[in-house]
Amino acid sequence: MNRPGSSRLLVAAPPAAGIALLAGLLLSSGCTKPTTGLPRADPTRGAETKTDPWEAAAKRLRKETDLAACKAALNQLNIDLASRSEVPGPAPLGPDDMKALAALVPLAPPDADEVRPASYTGLDPVYLADCFYFRDAARSLDPGGTPPADLARVGFAWVCRQVYLNPWVVSVEPDLYQVAALPPTAVLQRGHGSGLERAYVFLALLQQMGLDACLIGPPTAGNKPAGPIATGPGGKILPVLPKGPFWAVGVRAEADVLLFDPWRGQPFPGPDGKGVGTLAQVKSDPNQLKAWFEDKTTPWDVTPDDVRTAAVFLAVPVSGLSPRMAMLDDKLKADTGARVAVNPTDLRARFLAASPAGPGLPAAEARFWGPPTDRFAYGRVTSGFLPPSEGGRDQSGPVGLFAQYRLHLIPRTVIVFPPVVALAPESPPAMRLRSAAAGLYEAAFFAPPSPRERIQRGQFQDAARDLTEKQQAFGRGLERLRIAAPDQIVEWCKVANEVHAALRAAQYPDPLQRNPQPDTDPGVAAARGAVEDFWKEQAATAQLIIDAASARVGRAEATFLLALAKHEEAERLQLQAERATGADSSRVRVMAANAWGEAANAWEAYLEQSGNLSGFPGREGHAKALAGRAEKLAQKK
Repeated sequence: MNRPGSSRLLVAAPPAAGIALLAGLLLSSGCTKPTTGLPRADPTRGAETKTDPWEAAAKRLRKETDLAACKAALNQLNIDLASRSEVPGPAPLGPDDMKALAALVPLAPPDADEVRPASYTGLDPVYLADCFYFRDAARSLDPGGTPPADLARVGFAWVCRQVYLNPWVVSVEPDLYQVAALPPTAVLQRGHGSGLERAYVFLALLQQMGLDACLIGPPTAGNKPAGPIATGPGGKILPVLPKGPFWAVGVRAEADVLLFDPWRGQPFPGPDGKGVGTLAQVKSDPNQLKAWFEDKTTPWDVTPDDVRTAAVFLAVPVSGLSPRMAMLDDKLKADTGARVAVNPTDLRARFLAASPAGPGLPAAEARFWGPPTDRFAYGRVTSGFLPPSEGGRDQSGPVGLFAQYRLHLIPRTVIVFPPVVALAPESPPAMRLRSAAAGLYEAAFFAPPSPRERIQRGQFQDAARDLTEKQQAFGRGLERLRIAAPDQIVEWCKVANEVHAALRAAQYPDPLQRNPQPDTDPGVAAARGAVEDFWKEQAATAQLIIDAASARVGRAEATFLLALAKHEEAERLQLQAERATGADSSRVRVMAANAWGEAANAWEAYLEQSGNLSGFPGREGHAKALAGRAEKLAQKK
């Protein structure tokens, strides 16, 4: 049985946490012992079994595909291949081959170091687990036999449903900001991102669907980074964020390159306004996109000249380029169905054959994109995101993007105390309560396998049961708050302020003193003991406040995800209804309409609570759009 849980991220509580919270959460397995790489083999250790190492790896990965399983499988492969000379293993990438690869695909020195070795690296299990994540998503969307053009359309719609637009701006240098581009699985677990992150998720999904993909932009895009942000007067971020050098994702379908816009969330229209437009069509006649050029509601910052001169850029994960990954792909694909290797030469050749320039237009080209200095380029987005302890190479530590992401998952604005709680927002007791409330939220929605992960892997029934239980649990928290005596909470806050103020006074007997008294100071030790005794003795009231701070947003989040699960289930039935023929078609159409009715009701329930999620810009509009589709299709029998 394939166990879900390919998440790799650890969601930490806010730094002020004083109550023990979670340790291992979000995007991955339950591996709690980080390592900077896979252990090397002990050359003195003899072969203890004659089982083929590749078969053993396949057997393990047929059963489990989370990060822990991928680490164990590749670690054992390293050991077995090094100790058993009779078993064929991958070779390192030689100097000539490395030179040829670097001439084709832009590589930074650390990229070359990642591609060159014969042994599996610390980043390889992360990449492999991500491939399995998207393999499951692809399987849930296509039970088999869907034509490439339809499969691309279905996959793109899924990406836009799972990732609503809400870009995350980060500081990469003093006075330099950038719209962050995160690894596709991190974007999926968060549930929102930029148009470029949607494009990255789409690229990863298409790889597992067996479809070739590219990015479309101006001929000058090759050396442009993913999206630096210019600042206005006073260093303020300008209101309109750039989307980077690209404006479409292309998908090769036989002799055509179909076009999709992740920023608008729409396929390019065909010549008759129907179907999906192709690269050759829009380059020959940009007027095909007149409605987009003239759209005042959703302005499109692309001109007809941009369309005429559009160029194809290929973007591939660096981890998929190594000979060891090619051998893993060859050995395991039949057993696991995951596509983990990328042959850049063959990929480029297929695009050159499928990208006719058209009469009077420049010759078709297909170049690889990934400026070596850009940490957010698709090829190295994972290695630039993760710290060495997680297999990446970001040396920024506590201020790194990985750590920022963990805290950014739960906006501070969604943890709200009831009015009766009289605590200063940044006071020690308030920060301790907020940390604990965030911990409850994290445990409910990011501990693997998270509800989103189950939905995205197509495990709708498991997700629905889990989310219904969470709705009920957070609802009970609201009920406890309703029946609680306000005086009890008021008194708790009064005493909490007093004991923490006493601790502060013991630490700093002189208000102007900068350095606190040591913890061994008798007065400090006594005051700290009084604080901890208070929290233990009044734990029930503290828990009541914690429940109150997390219950509303937790119930709304569970309701949102339950609606998303119902919606995805209806989308699958809709696909079946569209393909059904004969006597069975009426029955399937009725099943789909009924599923859409359930989804519409679930979205209505969420929208009644959506005011509790003000910390998630863009989500309410996204929910309304999905609710409109559900209501429309529920009427079709």
